[in-house]
Amino acid sequence: MACPKAVGLEKAVEIVASSLDQPKQQLVTLEEAHHMITAVDVMASFDYPQADTSLVDGFCLIAGDTATASPDAPVTLQIMGETPIGKIPDLTMDRGQCALISTGCFLPCGADAVVLREHADVDRDVIRIARRVWRGEHVAPKASVFRRQSLVIPRGTFVGAAVVATLAAMGIEMVRVLTRPRVAVVATGSEITSLGSGSDGGSVFESNTYLLKHMLEPLCDVPFHLTVKGGYDEFCSRIRQIEDCQLVLITGGTGKGSGDRVGEWLTEMGADLKFHGVDSAPGYHVRFATDNATCYLCLPGKPLGCFILFNVLVRPVFAKLLDAPMLAPLRFQTRLRGEVAGLKGRSTWMLGHLEENFEVKPVTCSSGLDVVALIRANCLLHIPPDRDMIRDGECIEVCLPTGLSSLV
Repeated sequence: MACPKAVGLEKAVEIVASSLDQPKQQLVTLEEAHHMITAVDVMASFDYPQADTSLVDGFCLIAGDTATASPDAPVTLQIMGETPIGKIPDLTMDRGQCALISTGCFLPCGADAVVLREHADVDRDVIRIARRVWRGEHVAPKASVFRRQSLVIPRGTFVGAAVVATLAAMGIEMVRVLTRPRVAVVATGSEITSLGSGSDGGSVFESNTYLLKHMLEPLCDVPFHLTVKGGYDEFCSRIRQIEDCQLVLITGGTGKGSGDRVGEWLTEMGADLKFHGVDSAPGYHVRFATDNATCYLCLPGKPLGCFILFNVLVRPVFAKLLDAPMLAPLRFQTRLRGEVAGLKGRSTWMLGHLEENFEVKPVTCSSGLDVVALIRANCLLHIPPDRDMIRDGECIEVCLPTGLSSLV
């Protein structure tokens, strides 16, 4: 049987996502919904705020009464009382009147602005205003945050801290979300050793499972992260320990070395190899295979290649699978400082650092093993296949690995 050829990055995302089982819906509590994806549109059941609301402590009034106010000719207003906290006020504001109001209180009928307490000269039952107060000043209008029966949170939204807070403000205790995919992580290589095992000088401490696990956890459950140092028998034994995971991410063992036989081992286990390499750099060592119940995606053993391909391949797979575009990394163009070289004919990805002025610089890496370079980087740089060089001052595409601020 002919070996499947390399595919483009977008095609690889499509193949992997379509091979995974579609997640089911479930109803969970608001606290349980954190780091899940909304399965349905969430609509508002009431207006928020429910009435015009003061944003400061001060005096509510009719803005038109202050139209002529100035330091030389302040306007005097009669204090009619204080608006209640947490209740609809029963007083009506007439011209020449005002009322004491606290932050978060509803404005009484007729009032349309609030002046800060420190900007009002209080004299027993009157205040003097020495400047014009504009209509709507320090006021959150009724339904300015969301309106009854309006769409507030679309389906496919990642439930981060901001979404949890919004759901709470909407009075929602139970949320319909998508079940989280279950993913196992396996590192292979005769040279790797686990933390706590010690190193004999000829081995390296395994770090890829930790890297992948912590990048995966906002997106899915990771019940297994394993290492395989031996040959086919140990590989099969460790893979068979994995239960109820629809995707297994495997790092290492896919190169040209004599010990790099993960692709062969998967085939011997009965898996069907779907593609052999992704047409990008890094990407040559990517393999994807499926069997009846599980998908296997093989990534490079070098930490930098593993990190880059997670963000340009694995994360977009979850965005597509969960129909949640916001999970995909954010990509945009900005100005490059320095020069970067790529492989013409293939997309090239490398580490970069986005500066405060939104210009970007390449991050120097000693090799693909330079895991410390990940600390110095905060973005990826993309050189398209029709370019072999992007020079200082030219525009370059930037990819932000985390993709969105609500991943918290």
